[in-house]
Amino acid sequence: MPQNAPQSDARIARLATELDITVRRLQWMQAELGVLQRPVAAPVLISQAQRPAPAPVPAPQPRPVPPPPPVPFPAPARPGPPRPPVFTVARVLAGAGVLVTLIGVALLLVLAAQAGLLGPAVRVGLGTALAAGLLGAALWLHRRPGGRIGSIALAATGVAAAYLDTVAVTGIYEWVPPVVGLALSGLIALGGLALAQRWRSQWLGIALYAPVYLLAPPLADNAYLLGGFTLILAIASIGVSRPAAWPWLHVVRSAGTSLTLAALALGAGSADALPILGATVLGAVVGLLAAADPEARAGRCWALVSAGIVAAAPVLLAMIAVPDWAAAFAALALVAATIALGLLPGTAPAVRGVWFGVAAFVALIGSVLCTPAASLPAVLLALGTGALIAAGREPSACWAGAALGGMGLAVALERYGATTTLLDEAVRRGAGTAPAIAAAALALVFAVTAAWRLLPQVPEESRNLVGVVCGVAALGATTALLANLGWALGGAEGARWGQGVATVAWITTGAYLLLQRRHDWGTAGNVAGLALIGGAVAKLFLFDLAALDGAVRVIAFLLVGITLLGVGAAYAARSDRTRRTVG
Repeated sequence: MPQNAPQSDARIARLATELDITVRRLQWMQAELGVLQRPVAAPVLISQAQRPAPAPVPAPQPRPVPPPPPVPFPAPARPGPPRPPVFTVARVLAGAGVLVTLIGVALLLVLAAQAGLLGPAVRVGLGTALAAGLLGAALWLHRRPGGRIGSIALAATGVAAAYLDTVAVTGIYEWVPPVVGLALSGLIALGGLALAQRWRSQWLGIALYAPVYLLAPPLADNAYLLGGFTLILAIASIGVSRPAAWPWLHVVRSAGTSLTLAALALGAGSADALPILGATVLGAVVGLLAAADPEARAGRCWALVSAGIVAAAPVLLAMIAVPDWAAAFAALALVAATIALGLLPGTAPAVRGVWFGVAAFVALIGSVLCTPAASLPAVLLALGTGALIAAGREPSACWAGAALGGMGLAVALERYGATTTLLDEAVRRGAGTAPAIAAAALALVFAVTAAWRLLPQVPEESRNLVGVVCGVAALGATTALLANLGWALGGAEGARWGQGVATVAWITTGAYLLLQRRHDWGTAGNVAGLALIGGAVAKLFLFDLAALDGAVRVIAFLLVGITLLGVGAAYAARSDRTRRTVG
């Protein structure tokens, strides 16, 4: 008796049941249609005289609710087959088999060549025959019941073996030119992914990619070929299926590509630095293209977002060994790409914040690598200010610009802080030089811009804190600017004059805040004005009295005293007018 006879009997019984259900459903529909098509008697018109006297209306009795009509056919629930767990014994064994078999192929191609065993043609022929046999067995097994996992493992092993064979033919034996080898490997990768798409198996793509990244380096023979074969795999991954459909394939692709390119970047010499940088930029483009999938932009596929960030990381390593112009170009391109990715329509705020944060970090690293140490504070402050101005009302962009400018403030304080306090090392730290003056001026602009952009973004209870931080930064930048201008114009004596002018600027600003009439500021203006006036008086006695000498000290004390008298009189007069108005 044929083996599939029980299966045929079961199918016949199931079809008979379905046919009986369909017949009963049609009979029920015919009966309902007949009821709806019955003619309804027309109403008879009678005169008022012919109308009988109304009979007493009995009290309404509750009508029994008819039971619902019986379902004319059964509707048994047919749940689909339960989803198998991600890691099963069969999948673990199949994955181990793929890895071990491909290690054997790599040993056949490498160690046999080193030991002189067999001839090159025999080694390559055995590898090709093994790949073809495994792929044929996979196609046969996939049509058999229960053969899905085994066929996927066999197909992944066969395609990966063919890919490694092509790498060896191009790298070790040099039988074909690199262009031909790369083109052939691309066709093999596309064919394997096309088969994975036909079988709707992401695991086939993962099982194909993961071993190749581990076993291809010994077969490529040089960095150029290894980078080329790695990029071929990366490019093939975005040409077959939509990234959001197979996110974990792109995670594996991103990890393998980034680790390979990072290792090449760290070991590259001066002659290989530029090509490796180009390869890392191309790998980042592939990763960012996958991260531009609508599901990833909407925040529903964070695996693709993470894969895009990992794909961009090798660019930062490759920038270390290249000339400054190439590093600046790569950093600028990566910053522009991540900002554009964050500005795409449909991008969730959290995802947009991630990409703007990546852009700020890349700008920071690029500035550190490409900018002389003396100009680094000014460059970071300029980038932070520009980001804040361009951010508009986008919170994530505002905070990314604030972080970038904050790093500039920290670097400026560490490098040029001594130029403000008239210490002995002020000259050695570049007091009065163009970079110090530029850093101080940009710090002042950044502090004002940060207050303008950030205050509307924070909750009302946190605005005072943000305002105080920005105000302190602005006052410190003003003092540094005046002191360094004094150093540039008159040396140490000019710096003392700059400190005196800074003290007057402090108390003048405090007086303005204390006497302003803006009701939307509430008591914050009064508190800030009093704090500034108190700080100016403290600076006058704690710093200026010891640091300044001669006419500068006298003028500073006189101006501060006169300002205090004027502010006190004006504040008292305004308070008196307010009491009279209220009274």
